[in-house]
Amino acid sequence: MANNKINTNGPYSTFIEKIKNVITGSIVETLEEIIPLSKVAIYRRLQGTVLFSLPEAFQIARKFQISLDEITFENSNNYLFRVNKPSNLSLEDTYADFITFGVSNINDYLDKGEGHLYLAGSGLPIAFALNYDCLMKFRYFKWLHENRGMAINQKKFSETVLPQKLYDISIAFMNQLKHVESTFILSDAMLGNYLKEINHFMSLGLFEQPEIELIKETLHELINEFQIVVASGRNKNGANIHVYLTDINIDSTFGYLDKGKLDFTFSKIFGMNYATSQNKEIFSMYKSAFEDLKDYATLITRSSSARRSSFFKEQHRLIDEVLSK
Repeated sequence: MANNKINTNGPYSTFIEKIKNVITGSIVETLEEIIPLSKVAIYRRLQGTVLFSLPEAFQIARKFQISLDEITFENSNNYLFRVNKPSNLSLEDTYADFITFGVSNINDYLDKGEGHLYLAGSGLPIAFALNYDCLMKFRYFKWLHENRGMAINQKKFSETVLPQKLYDISIAFMNQLKHVESTFILSDAMLGNYLKEINHFMSLGLFEQPEIELIKETLHELINEFQIVVASGRNKNGANIHVYLTDINIDSTFGYLDKGKLDFTFSKIFGMNYATSQNKEIFSMYKSAFEDLKDYATLITRSSSARRSSFFKEQHRLIDEVLSK
């Protein structure tokens, strides 16, 4: 007998899986109450011998809040934006999802050190902080306290343990980034907000003095190493680095990776959430916004030595002022 089953790979099979995931109890009986079909007709659609019509799919999607757009573009580069979403996993796994989406996904586009990474932001870029264990741990610690609905009973910094898999993800990303040419537009007050966050947790008594001293020492080390890179225009692996300073407040961190045939954009939206896109028009908008911002910024890489020196002195001063209280 001939096999009459239709090829339902791709979006259709994803749609069926989402239906099965949201319905508890009898799937056929539940769908029978939503769409005017017999049990046999619904069963055939679930098995793939017949497809749900578009109106039927709309009714089901509306009832169970299933995004047909997301299903359609899930494995495609045609989506406008893809956003990482919180899950019902453990704290550790949820954070790992955010890191993987917002950072490690970029690894796919940094293969063999190709392309040029552009990033603009008002705070300390994650690419810098991930080089230092205690700053990596602070990022995780801060997220635990900010994540509503996940009570942690004011856990202290000393009681927080950075999971090994998060450490491994971060290190893998940094190893890729070291070989990629990069351009940054940074705020004059780069460390300002970052230090305010640390000071907030200090005021709650969640840091011991030795931990504050360690973070203080680490931030001074970060600034010293960053100053050397900016002055030379190259990192330790020889990749070119271009840094601009601006006194304009950059509302949200955003950036893009230019690889010629493969373009990728990303922007920070809420906390650790990122929206990414490979849409050509979105890429053009991000690139234009970056170039416009650069018109109001000063290049301090291998130039503007007075501005560069003043900037780094101010970062050291802020560290001492805030963390010596």
